[in-house]
Amino acid sequence: MTYNTTSTYISDGLINQGTFSKIIYVKDKSNIRYASKNVTHCEYNIHIKLHHKNIVKIIDSYTTPENICIILKLCKTDLLEFILLEKNHSIILLKDYMKQILEGIQYLHCNNIVHRDIKPENILISMNGNIKLADFGLSSYFQNNNTLISGRKGTSYYAAPEIINKDVYYPTPIDIWSCGVTFYVLIFKQFPFDIHKLNSNIDNKHFRIIFQNNNIDILLKNLFIKMFEIPQNKRITLPEIILHEYFM
Repeated sequence: MTYNTTSTYISDGLINQGTFSKIIYVKDKSNIRYASKNVTHCEYNIHIKLHHKNIVKIIDSYTTPENICIILKLCKTDLLEFILLEKNHSIILLKDYMKQILEGIQYLHCNNIVHRDIKPENILISMNGNIKLADFGLSSYFQNNNTLISGRKGTSYYAAPEIINKDVYYPTPIDIWSCGVTFYVLIFKQFPFDIHKLNSNIDNKHFRIIFQNNNIDILLKNLFIKMFEIPQNKRITLPEIILHEYFM
């Protein structure tokens, strides 16, 4: 970590205000723009060790009396803004983004890290059009995929049933579920479930998938059904998703 003062970087406007922190533009002494965010020690200790083409990179960091501030390479936009554009994107591009998201999550899981907050706002698109996973504030390490963990983490609309119902859960299946919701929103620009019923204890009927488009690709439909399996042990695994026929 670089122990700088904030004078190394000059604030240059707000990028995004989240629930727990805000992200701002900063400029260095060469007038190069970056993104800056205050993080916890836990988030920093996870993020600083990540080196993958689909993970947003920490360029620099410094401490203040209250926080650790990370400096990130500036990206063009996030996946939510991309989705909200009034534009029909090619399925080839959407599939490419989906594959890159899967590669980033696979890297995390191979390093025994569960993200726990996969959603479009936490998926950035670089200046070169590449996917970058971001925001590891809710992430944690796990021993192995048979280790049960607990705690209601993430955003309700993207959270797996076992999290919403405050059950103990296995780590990687919750990222699979959130990834499935993200993919559905990316393709159809709507949620796969009735989101107004996902804020308290619920039963399985509330997770009935909405397939309004009768012309949906049968392989894509099969993929969603497998990603939204209610029992954690029946949910499709990440290696199985990557090898699914939809991506062939």
